Amino acid sequence: LIQKLFMNVFLVDVILKRAGDEAPLVVTELMVYMASLMGPFALLHYLDYAKFSWRVRGITRKTIQAALMRKFLNYDAQTRANLNHGALIMSITRDAVNIIDFGYMNIFALAQAVGSIVWMLIYQFISALIFQKPLNYTVILPMLFYPGVFALFIKLRQQTTTSALKDLFKAQDKFVAKVDTIVQNYPLIIDYNARSLFVSKYEDSLMAFNKQAIATGQIQLNNNMFSPWLALIAVGVYTIFGGVQVVHGVLTLGSFLVNVKMFTTVGAKWGQIYMIMSQVQSCIPNLERITVLMNYRLDVPSRMQLSNFRRMTTQKMRFELRKKANVYQLPVDMLPVRIPVGNAHGGDVIDLVQGKLVYIVGPHGEGKSMLLRLISMVAFPADIDRDPPVFVPSHLRALHVPSEPLFFQGTLLDNLTLGIAPGDPDGNIDRILEICK
Repeated sequence: LIQKLFMNVFLVDVILKRAGDEAPLVVTELMVYMASLMGPFALLHYLDYAKFSWRVRGITRKTIQAALMRKFLNYDAQTRANLNHGALIMSITRDAVNIIDFGYMNIFALAQAVGSIVWMLIYQFISALIFQKPLNYTVILPMLFYPGVFALFIKLRQQTTTSALKDLFKAQDKFVAKVDTIVQNYPLIIDYNARSLFVSKYEDSLMAFNKQAIATGQIQLNNNMFSPWLALIAVGVYTIFGGVQVVHGVLTLGSFLVNVKMFTTVGAKWGQIYMIMSQVQSCIPNLERITVLMNYRLDVPSRMQLSNFRRMTTQKMRFELRKKANVYQLPVDMLPVRIPVGNAHGGDVIDLVQGKLVYIVGPHGEGKSMLLRLISMVAFPADIDRDPPVFVPSHLRALHVPSEPLFFQGTLLDNLTLGIAPGDPDGNIDRILEICK
């Protein structure tokens, strides 16, 4: 940037003023001038092109999105039941992207814009020495005046902008949740012939979202226009004072044109900094939502506690059986699934022997489905020390098959072998066919 400013002054005040015998040098000097501009421009072009292969943006965004999905898959049952699916979807697809694109990655753009302003300030001091001119405070002072004005404007508009963005995101979440509800409950909507009712609800949520989007867009437009207005006023004021200095010979035409360019550039750079800070500010609702989702209760502690209980109980039962049968190796189907009866440890139990077909019969709402969920570790007791858990030998894997149909994308074989690593013997086609028989 500073090199370009010097070359512009040299072009207007030196090259274009040559006359007489020095005129033939103009073509050569103009070629040197163009070469000096094209070299740095080509280098900047290459760096902008190469930064796409640095993968900083993609890897950082992937880390947040994967962490959100990992957290969701480890929520406890109550959290999953109360979770707004629309909020989770938008956090992964929108909030994580906004935090990286408008927050984290803007650090580099902010450093670049601040660096440009610093170099323009340096230019003012260096040019005064090189061209033997007094320091031009009419250019320096506005450079230092901009940040205070922008900081004050951001402070005044912060609450309004943040509130508008939060309302917009809430409306968008409700809209996505409504779409998700309609898609999931499509068969029920058809059975009750409630198409018109749900279309009307969908339109209401869409209108609410569009209304908030318009209001938020107007607020952001006014925020964005503050910088161009301020820069336009600053350039206009300097054009009057600088033009008078040129007429009276106090300032050369080249310096005047460079200063006008600097006013425009400084205004644009401070406007860019303001836009960056506004974008960072707009990430606050995104960050708040992700922070909340990342701190919901998980079932990992309960799962770890139950896993330790299964391992310890399995070892204890194996030791007793080996001692009783006076053998070291035991069949894998020797240990039963044990269901406690009562509310305290040491009470009666019901053993489900492996290899047997077991029926569970009882009135509606008395815990049959919950028992199956406890056996398959889909649900966990609130406190293992207080509530005796269902015991499943640690070497067994119980599969929970819910009554609701569930089919992932792909073929039937893809769904049957879901989660099996490539090359694992469990994925052998003959074994799968035998199980299906």
